[in-house]
Parts: sequence; C-alpha cells; structure tokens
Amino acid sequence: MEREDPEEFIRRWFAAGDRMAETGDPSDYLAMTHDCEVCEETADLIVGIHEAGGYVVGGERSLANFERMSRSGDLRGWQFEVTTAPTEYVEEEGGDVLTLDGGTSTQFVELVRRGTEWSVRNHGAFA
Repeated sequence: MEREDPEEFIRRWFAAGDRMAETGDPSDYLAMTHDCEVCEETADLIVGIHEAGGYVVGGERSLANFERMSRSGDLRGWQFEVTTAPTEYVEEEGGDVLTLDGGTSTQFVELVRRGTEWSVRNHGAFA
C-alpha cells in the first residue's frame, strides 16, 4: 500500500469534517486525530447541534497553497489557504437560522505519524 502524503491526508481529513458538519457523525473525523483538543471541541459542537435538532448546510471547504512550516521527528506542521463556502445553520430545533459568510483564511495543522498513518494533533487559523 502506498503511503499517503500529508497534503492528501489533510484534504481527506477536511472532507471528513465537512461530512461531520452535514451528518452530525464525528467518527471518521475523530478517527483521523490523536490527542487533538480543538478537534474534539469541534466535534462536540457539531454533535451537540445535531442532537438538539439543529443542522448545518453549506460551508464546504477547498484547500490550496500547501507549505510545510516545520518538521521535528514524526511531527509535521503545514499551512495552507482554506476557502469556505457560505454556511447556514440552526443550533437547535426551532432556533433562528444563522449564517456565516464564508471566505478565505490561512490555516495550519500539526500532523503526527502513527505507524504508517498520519493523525491530526492540532488545527487552527492564523489571525
């Protein structure tokens, strides 16, 4: 089996995050992380919305301009541009419809190699 390069893995993890937002199922998204507190907080937020009868629509993301920031042992840091489509969401059944405009931001992930697989250890956006 061919090893997945970090860019491919990051794209796959973001796609799992988009599916999680749509379905409320965090299993694929979280399976691709390891000791990632912000990832767990994101999953808890999305699951909470769905469990309360809310929803998330839109917000699909595309990634470009990957650049390695750091490398230390099995840890790799990557930054890239993320363009996010507008999002509509409701936090609970019967709640107000809220929107996010979308746009482009520079984000980062820290990856750690676990055996032959990558895992996300941290994720965030630059101000």
